[in-house]
This record gives sequence, C-alpha cells and structure tokens, in this order.
Amino acid sequence: MRVLIVGFGYVGQALGRELAARGDQVLGIRRSVGEAMPGVEQCALDATQPGAFEALPGDFDAVVYAVAPGERSDAAYLSGYVTGLTELSGSGWVRRTEPRIIFISSTAVYAESDGGWVDETSALTTDVFSARRLIEAEQLLLASGLPGVVVRLAGIYGPGRTRFVSSVLRGEVPGDDAVPRYMNRIHRDDCVGALLHLLDLPEPEALYLGVDDEPASRNSVVGWLRQNLGTQSNRVPAPGRGGSSREVGNKRCSNKKLRDSGYVFRFPSFREGYASLAPEC
Repeated sequence: MRVLIVGFGYVGQALGRELAARGDQVLGIRRSVGEAMPGVEQCALDATQPGAFEALPGDFDAVVYAVAPGERSDAAYLSGYVTGLTELSGSGWVRRTEPRIIFISSTAVYAESDGGWVDETSALTTDVFSARRLIEAEQLLLASGLPGVVVRLAGIYGPGRTRFVSSVLRGEVPGDDAVPRYMNRIHRDDCVGALLHLLDLPEPEALYLGVDDEPASRNSVVGWLRQNLGTQSNRVPAPGRGGSSREVGNKRCSNKKLRDSGYVFRFPSFREGYASLAPEC
C-alpha cells in the first residue's frame, strides 16, 4: 500500500516505521519535518491551508489522520480536526481515488461520568469544546461518502511517555479515591497494531473504540505500580497532587467491537504495558 499519515507525531511515526518495515510506501506530513526515518518519506505541510493536499506527490491507497492540535483551545481544535479533515476529504485526488481514511478521535467524546460502561453506541457530550469539535470531525468524515473509519483512542502511553508512572513512584499521585475513578488506556504499540489491522481489514465498520481490555480504577493502577515498579512506594503523596489535568469523565470503555474484528492486543492491560516501561521509570 501507499499510505499517507497526516500528523506525523508520536503514534504516526511509530505507525510509519511499521508500515515501512513490512514494505509499504509511507509519506508522513507535519508542519515541520522531523528526524529522517528509514523507508519513510516526509514533507512539511500545513493540512489546514486551502488546497494543501492537492500538491502531494501521487495518489494514496489509505490515509491515517492523526493530528494533534497545537494548543488546547476551540480555535486549535476547529482548525486541526474540522478544517484539516475538510481540506483532505474535499481534495481532488481523494474524491477521484476514494482511499480509506482512518480518523483518530478520542474517548473524551463520551458523556458518561459515573463509572458506567460505554461502547460505540453510547451517548456523547457537547459540554466541552474539544468533544464538540471531535464529534464534528467524525460526522464530517462519515457523511462524506468516502470509506471512512473513526477510531476513538483512550489515553495513550508507551516508550517516552512515563510521566504518570514517574509521578506515582514519586508519591505525587494519591491512590485512595473514595469512589472508583476509572482510567482507560492503550499502549502506543497497540495503537499502531490496531491501525494496521484496520488498514488491512477488508470491510471495517465505521467506528471503533481503541482501548485495552481492562479499564481499571486509579486506586488499583496506583497500587500496582507502587508494588511492582516502585522503590519509593512508601512516600506520602503530596497534598493536592492528582492525575493528569486532562482526565475527562469517569467511564469504562469496551473494546469488544475491535476484538471481535480480529485484533489481538499486545498489551491487554496496564500491567503488561507498564511493566514493559519499567527500565524508563
């Protein structure tokens, strides 16, 4: 396949390496070109500019739209997700060749906040601008007439992303929530694996949740990390210091649909995933 990756960042670069390793042709685009990668072509491109995609070399069999807004504001989310996806879906070569487009969205779009289970059919929220813009972009793609697939990813962790683990081991994250607060995660390598799976799947459905097998309470995650990875587990948590400020809602996300499609997780729970990061912590 010839694959275009829009937003060549943390997940995009890892996906590009895997695609190139198996012999696919890859073009990764971002606002500024990063470090060279074997077998991967890169170019600097602002996906939000009018006509940006018309100048790309050749056609593509598939596109993975994996951008990250430059800042956490409504304007940045509108530009990065809605405007950029509008430019892509309306470009001449996309309309002519109709490549499969996989759009990376987020589980932050769900309304659930009491620890209940959610799946692809669950109610969404429009209370925050980030969710509104992601939903707008999802609907734009799925109404475009193109073969689009939306993947709502949970919190991504993996090599180089160990801030939460390090904070726990320094005693900065309490693990004594009176009411369970559930965390939904997916290892970067499973992000890549799921995307490869959906690129290869003959007839994917329009929407999938990208999360591991086990949404776990923060209490249980913190306790496991201290017991299994920590040398500082007896330190008293600093007052007022909790998890990420970007934690949204309180829900348990189901990956049943992705699993039923045939995907097998490399890191089915936080235990296997965080254990693999122990040397970095």
